[in-house]
Amino acid sequence: MSGFSVSRYAPKRSAWGRLTARDSVVRRLDWPLLGSAIALSLIGSALVYSATRGRDALTHGDPYYFLLRHALNTGIGFALMVGTIWLGHRTLRGAVPILYGLSVLLVLAVLTPLGATVNGAHAWIIIGGGFSLQPSEFTKITIILVMAMILAARVDAGDQVHPDHRTVAKALGLALLPMVIVMGMPDLGSVMVMAVIVLGVLLASGASNRWIFGLLGAGVAGAVAVWQLGLLDDYQIARFAAFANP
Repeated sequence: MSGFSVSRYAPKRSAWGRLTARDSVVRRLDWPLLGSAIALSLIGSALVYSATRGRDALTHGDPYYFLLRHALNTGIGFALMVGTIWLGHRTLRGAVPILYGLSVLLVLAVLTPLGATVNGAHAWIIIGGGFSLQPSEFTKITIILVMAMILAARVDAGDQVHPDHRTVAKALGLALLPMVIVMGMPDLGSVMVMAVIVLGVLLASGASNRWIFGLLGAGVAGAVAVWQLGLLDDYQIARFAAFANP
């Protein structure tokens, strides 16, 4: 009886039945989140096209140059999304330490002769063929993954209702390591995004409000100190001023 399976004798479901079944991937998708991502991608495509179509010096006479590159990057992103869904969260959780380690090695590689400076930030690796890689973008994703894995481990096991202070400190330590490396490039914009990501993950985890308000206070104090000490380069100041005078 070792080879017996009830499912072997179950009626086969149609393609539509498999898509709408309770255990199907389609039913388990977060459709509002997916719809928001698609909408933002479309808005981004429109903004990229409107901002670059008349820049002949940048587009080499092709008004669709940056739009096509943006569409390609968006397509890669959605392919990675499909691959992640196919793997499942359990497989992904097992791969998080490897992905985190690779992302840290990539940002470290930027500080070697492999790194290149683009728009004043020494934060890129030139691949060739007109393509370049900004490792800090991958680091943003792995920070989310590694923090989520650590903060949810004991909660999912039923040992805790919310992550304790020791768990939060461990998660913050792992997030801080790549942030310090990226700050040394320097890439202040990416560090600011990472800081918001860290706060968002902590809020979603149900961590103590002491950590939230403490990090907010430290961030404000750090921003004031950086500004007062004149640690920002001209191109970084120009990026902030662009919001006031585009």
